[in-house]
Amino acid sequence: MSDLLYVGFGGLIGSMLRHCINEYFVETKKLGNNFTKATGIEHKHLGTIYINIIGSFLIGLFTSVVNIQDSYKMYLFLIPGIVASFTTFSTFILQQSEYLQRRHYGEWLIYSAFTIFTSLCMIFVGFVIGDSIHTNFIRKN
Repeated sequence: MSDLLYVGFGGLIGSMLRHCINEYFVETKKLGNNFTKATGIEHKHLGTIYINIIGSFLIGLFTSVVNIQDSYKMYLFLIPGIVASFTTFSTFILQQSEYLQRRHYGEWLIYSAFTIFTSLCMIFVGFVIGDSIHTNFIRKN
């Protein structure tokens, strides 16, 4: 039961962070105007893009830093809790389907390729930084 609480509390934090970041991009339209103009991607989808890119970095970082055997509860709180509820694959797929239903194939391809490629790059950046943190700070203690 306590494992469920770690995941649940992390999920509460992750989902609230996702909502706040998404609302910021949808409501303010302060970031990404040049990107949306250049690509044709709708501004309301920028929140999902940024959330999934940040989440990919965080999952790479956390999986490199947190040793599951040593700190299983921290793993539950961070990865299936915060990060899994923060990232939003189902929204990403829904937004892709909207482009396809409207036959906006160019925007669909750019949105999909950009999100997947950048997310993959960021998970590896997270791995590298996390490995460095684990090697230089955690393993030494």
